[in-house]
Amino acid sequence: MRNFIFLFLFCPFIAKAQDTLTLQECIDLLKNNKQNFYEQKFTNQTNFVNRKYHIYSALPNLSASTGFNTSFGRRLDPFTNTFATSNVNSQSFGLNAGMTIFNGFSYFYKRSILNNTIQLSQLEFKKKENEQIQSLIESYINLCKLELRLIISDKKINNIQEIQNLQRILLKNGRISAVDTLKSYLSIKNEGVLKSKIYAENRLSQINLNYKMGLPLNSAHHFSFESISNCADKIIFFEYFESERIKLELINEIENLKIYKSSIMPSVSLNGNIGTGFSTNNKDFNSIGYPTKSYTSQINENLYESIGIYVNIPLFSKGEYFKQKELTDLKKEQLQEARNKNEIDYSKRIVEIEQKTLALSAEISLETDILITLQQVFDKTKQLYLEGRVSYLDLESISMTLFEKKLIIEMLKIDKQFFQLLSL
Repeated sequence: MRNFIFLFLFCPFIAKAQDTLTLQECIDLLKNNKQNFYEQKFTNQTNFVNRKYHIYSALPNLSASTGFNTSFGRRLDPFTNTFATSNVNSQSFGLNAGMTIFNGFSYFYKRSILNNTIQLSQLEFKKKENEQIQSLIESYINLCKLELRLIISDKKINNIQEIQNLQRILLKNGRISAVDTLKSYLSIKNEGVLKSKIYAENRLSQINLNYKMGLPLNSAHHFSFESISNCADKIIFFEYFESERIKLELINEIENLKIYKSSIMPSVSLNGNIGTGFSTNNKDFNSIGYPTKSYTSQINENLYESIGIYVNIPLFSKGEYFKQKELTDLKKEQLQEARNKNEIDYSKRIVEIEQKTLALSAEISLETDILITLQQVFDKTKQLYLEGRVSYLDLESISMTLFEKKLIIEMLKIDKQFFQLLSL
């Protein structure tokens, strides 16, 4: 019944073809999964579009205007001294062009900020990618540990089964009671329950990893902890991205102050206009009856052109520039302090990792020595059990301790490999 329940729970998962995925392959799949970075991608593209079209801000402005007006009412005719009803229609057409010749180089300062904005978005993309890689590596290592626990669990069961074979011989010879066989049977059952829980945890972890890599959620894989040390991608510390961000923000603060300074400098612009118009009130007083001049003649006569250079010189800005300069200096000082602290944090992290690596190496060495002793104790206890001088519980206890120690050592080795993935 227990085996049936186990197969019912896990067959949909283990029925898939189980291939072995290395850590580097998992990271490559993560990078190729567009769903992980779509926000950063669109932000980056938006910044590129803003810079692309910024160049058009230096081109001249060109606009066209047209108007139509009609007026009607009564007016006093100066020739007849009587009131007469009048209706006047008029039209106007024009083109206007303007171009900034000099504005304190603000165009170049703004373009520099746009370039920095692109670098900031690219930095944010790399930061997001690094966070995803770190999360994937942690999931991968956890899965390696789960597979290792499954292997150790199988070894525990095999070891108990070997003891059961000895118990059958001892039971026939009357050297132990049947209670020992029941105890070993319960030990296998308990280990089977533990193994089922590990399988369940392994399945959930694989679903989470498949989601990150964009693979079918129910696909099953094996994982190789030996591939961890061969991984080309490294985990970059948060302090690196923070340092680069502060550097770019410092540049932006300087450029923003330059833009503000350019706004209080003289600016030179070039403007040109051309236009004409027509009105029914424009009479030809040289002709009998004072008829309205023809449309063509009015268009030609009313044609006007103008071109001019304008210089704008700000004389008083109410101290805004000095205020802005002082605020910029304060911001630069704040960013510099943050940068100094970030460098200290980075140095602290490096020292901590080096210390943890040394501690892990020492712990592995000590645990290995203990394992050798435990193996000797287990072999001796097993011999004493065959002689009937120790109980089964004593043998089981030292056996479980031995396998737990093996598991601890292998997990410590995996943790040590994780530290090798850190970009120091």
